Amino acid sequence: DIEVAEARLRRTVAQLEVEHAELHRRELLAAYTHIEAPFDGLITARHVDPGSFVEPAGGENATALFELVNTNWLRLVMFLPLADAVSLKKGDSVTLVSLQGLDDPSVLGASLSISRTSRAFQKGSRMMRAETDFNNEDRLLQPGDYGVAEIVLEVFEDLPVIPATALVARMAADGAVEGYYVMRVDDNHQVWRSDVEVLFKDNSVAVIGRGLDTGDRVIAENQDQFSDQQRLQPNQIDSSY
Repeated sequence: DIEVAEARLRRTVAQLEVEHAELHRRELLAAYTHIEAPFDGLITARHVDPGSFVEPAGGENATALFELVNTNWLRLVMFLPLADAVSLKKGDSVTLVSLQGLDDPSVLGASLSISRTSRAFQKGSRMMRAETDFNNEDRLLQPGDYGVAEIVLEVFEDLPVIPATALVARMAADGAVEGYYVMRVDDNHQVWRSDVEVLFKDNSVAVIGRGLDTGDRVIAENQDQFSDQQRLQPNQIDSSY
């Protein structure tokens, strides 16, 4: 009759649902026999061998099977000393000068820029970390490569550049530096004390905004041995600047 048929149908549907659940369970178990990478990349380390027992990911003794890295984009890491890092900013131009074992012109000399900086100095080295994102879809670089890069911190055109040692600090009463001057030598070999505006200074050079013209000669060291409007003696010419 109809009631018996409906009961059989419900039982059949229930059995079918049980079978579907069992199939899903077996599919999940079968999936454990396959390991799929979460993304395309390069295996840099393998921690298991064929036949090794693999613990469940949530187990206490679970360990990584492989180490996988995405090499389509690489992060180039650089460290700058204190004197240079104070002028570093996002967007500064970066050029790869040399890389270990690589002389590809498409990499060396490529136009890059600073992507981000730590804005803090490491406690041990007192250096600042800077990073550049590098498009590595052609697999030209590998993780762990190292080399030398140049970073353009400031650009000054048509301005005098002098040795940093040529600057003499002008001190205020409280001991603070209130400015700089140089001992300039004119074409008649006469010394003139000239106040200058310093636009940039590091351990090697200084860029002068005002107070000097391109081509002016300055005394690079031992400035305390010279006085304003002093005329240099023949043995002092060219040996002091």
